[in-house]
Amino acid sequence: MILLSVSTASLIFFTEFGGNAKHGWGAPETWMFGAALLVAGTLFVLVENKAQDPIIPLAFFKNRVFVIATAIGFVLGIAMFAALAFVPTFLQMASGASAAASGLLLLPMMVGLIGMSIISGQVITRTSRYKMFPILGTVLVGVAMFLMTTLTADTPIWLICVFLFVFGAGLGSIMQVVVLVVQNSVPPKDVGTATSTNNYFREVGSALGVAVFGAIFTSRLTDKLTDVFTQSGASASDAASSTSSLDPAALNKLPTAIHDLVVAAYADSLAPVFWYLIPLIAIAFVLSLFLKNIPLSDVSGMVARGEAISGEEAERAEAELRAQASGKATSAAPRD
Repeated sequence: MILLSVSTASLIFFTEFGGNAKHGWGAPETWMFGAALLVAGTLFVLVENKAQDPIIPLAFFKNRVFVIATAIGFVLGIAMFAALAFVPTFLQMASGASAAASGLLLLPMMVGLIGMSIISGQVITRTSRYKMFPILGTVLVGVAMFLMTTLTADTPIWLICVFLFVFGAGLGSIMQVVVLVVQNSVPPKDVGTATSTNNYFREVGSALGVAVFGAIFTSRLTDKLTDVFTQSGASASDAASSTSSLDPAALNKLPTAIHDLVVAAYADSLAPVFWYLIPLIAIAFVLSLFLKNIPLSDVSGMVARGEAISGEEAERAEAELRAQASGKATSAAPRD
């Protein structure tokens, strides 16, 4: 567990420092984390290979269906959280809404996500075929990413909500389906471990997405905001201070001309980030094409592992007990 934690933390710091203008890929501290990642990762694999009860069984990675489904979840995690981390901030600045209100503006995304999760679940239940949904989902997410590259200071809020709805529909077509595939690709005794492993890689992807693309967005935004305040007559130190302390309340107090320039800076800094996410979605799309349809289990994991009985077995056992009790009552009844 310690080696896994060190590996994960080192990976996040390595990518964040590399994408940060203050450090960069040539900085010694960046490669210090890279070396820690290599050492801790290697030791983790060696330990897991010899462990009797490993945290992440290496045998999972010989399972083609598991590997592809987990890779899709990993890439999706990068794109999903990279987008979700910064769109609300842009909505705050563009609309002047509070943090709570900007969060409510994400409701269209949740409608799309929940709606497609329900639809995909019903279709898979009836047909036992799921491959089409990751393919459809990656296409929808890719379309949403492309649409978000068009964000400007003048983009209407309702149109951004449409973009988010498409994004949510794509996520809803993938997220639960990938988990379902992973759970059905391993023996019943490994369902819990496989599910947690899949979740782990998705969370690592999300952390990487926020770290890497957050560094890109923040670096671009800082430069643009500094230019805005400097061109407005502020000194370099005052511009840096204003940039670091800027929030929607302070933004609304600025003159209209500067206000519009700040919102434009946010849009110009955020929109290009989505161009970096599109190739990742393309990778997820290609992976989904190779995802194999496998038979889905029609019993719960506990029943399959022998830890519980199915509903039919329970009814049959209850009927037998009633029959035995009825027979005993009949034999014990007094005879004339």
